Amino acid sequence: MKKGALPWCAGIILMILSCSQDIGTGGAARAIAEETTASTEEDIQSLDLESLTSFRYFKTIQPDQLVHDPTGEQIFPMVIRADEHLSSPLGRYYMYYAPHDAPGGINLAYADNIEGPYTDYSGNPIVSKTFEGINVSHVSGPHVIWADQYGKYLMYFHGENNTNRWAYSVDGISWEYGGIALQASQFGSGYTEAQYARVYEYEIPGVGNRYIMLHMLLEGTGNGRKIGLSISNDGKSFTPYDADLILPGADGATNLSGASMAIIDGRYMVLYHTSTGDMCATEVGDDFSMENHLGIFYRASNLAPENDRAAAPFLYTEGTSRYMFYEAGQRGSTKLALAKVMDSSWANLFEAEDLPVSSYGADQYDFYEAAASGGGGNKLDSDSNGDYVEYQADLPAAGQWNIVVRVKKQSSRGKFRLYLPQAGKYVGEEQDGYSTVNKYTDLDMGRYNFNSSGTKNLRFVVTGRNENSTGSTLAIDSILFYR
Repeated sequence: MKKGALPWCAGIILMILSCSQDIGTGGAARAIAEETTASTEEDIQSLDLESLTSFRYFKTIQPDQLVHDPTGEQIFPMVIRADEHLSSPLGRYYMYYAPHDAPGGINLAYADNIEGPYTDYSGNPIVSKTFEGINVSHVSGPHVIWADQYGKYLMYFHGENNTNRWAYSVDGISWEYGGIALQASQFGSGYTEAQYARVYEYEIPGVGNRYIMLHMLLEGTGNGRKIGLSISNDGKSFTPYDADLILPGADGATNLSGASMAIIDGRYMVLYHTSTGDMCATEVGDDFSMENHLGIFYRASNLAPENDRAAAPFLYTEGTSRYMFYEAGQRGSTKLALAKVMDSSWANLFEAEDLPVSSYGADQYDFYEAAASGGGGNKLDSDSNGDYVEYQADLPAAGQWNIVVRVKKQSSRGKFRLYLPQAGKYVGEEQDGYSTVNKYTDLDMGRYNFNSSGTKNLRFVVTGRNENSTGSTLAIDSILFYR
């Protein structure tokens, strides 16, 4: 029995924590390579809690010209440092990704800078639905590791949804099929899906395995997708270890998928996305005996390209910079995206409840609730046009900045605009805080060229109300400046 599960109402994580076929070199004969000692490469990312909860969307990362784009959507990105094991790679970084829907196909893109631009490989897809005798409707969900055990790259992908497969390569471009790594039926006759796997070379204490596989599992049909765990000694044939590693209910969701592993402040965690559109973290312990749900670590924006959905997190560290590759957008129109841990050179987030504040025409006060980005916000109890609430935020540098304000919409909210008193100008268009349901929403307030750094006054002025609104109040959660 797992210990330490917390209910969904615990809120945001920051608040809670202040042997089948052998691998060969090609041809019909597939003789296994000489085994070496266990890999010393650190594939499991280790970072601090503040970094985990400070990721922000940075840019879309997919190539401008896609060679293989049969369905207009791309998912499940991950990246490797190609020059660690290859003498003359196409680029320093190889990114693998795939379409979600049939016919799928595993794609490769390459770049010399982790942030891109990425160039699509001219021979995409590098693995197709008819790859070396496979005959399925689609293949998708790629994950690639370097296996010191064999001195080769191993790729994991699914096709159909009930079967995870593996392939191997010496150059990360040309692949040979290895076989089936895991099937849903291994968990029982009622299991119908086992897909979207990520594999790590990690020995569970006292178990004696060499590899772990985190994957999505579904028993029966419909909803109820969860995160399962399987293990292997050879990286080719996996055995079920825990069918109920992480269940969706505690996250307030009906489905989970896209799991990856990370060590956060020394604690072993699994990161994944949920059917709510956000990404969550659950502490599992170094032996995977825990299921301590810690809540949301990345909340999807309603603005493009996320459009209320961020999924399949893959963390990567380059020097002192922390990155998260992920898929952004609703199914059918997903884009490959890159998030970075915020620093003041490109993104500055200000929580309204933490800023110096004043108001005119109405009282303002702070409120606190778990759904707010920092656990709270600031409300203006306005009932008239011209009332305003004004914050002071320290901008670290002059220049062009985009401004996004996160508000709590509801049926008693008013319309408003952003006014910059020091510049004597309004920025952006009028915004409407009205909604029939209570919800937090990101609003694009426009872009402004500040001619200096330092303290900036940000005045949110009530300009009217929706005809269906019962009031003119405002509720400001946070203010984001980004380049």
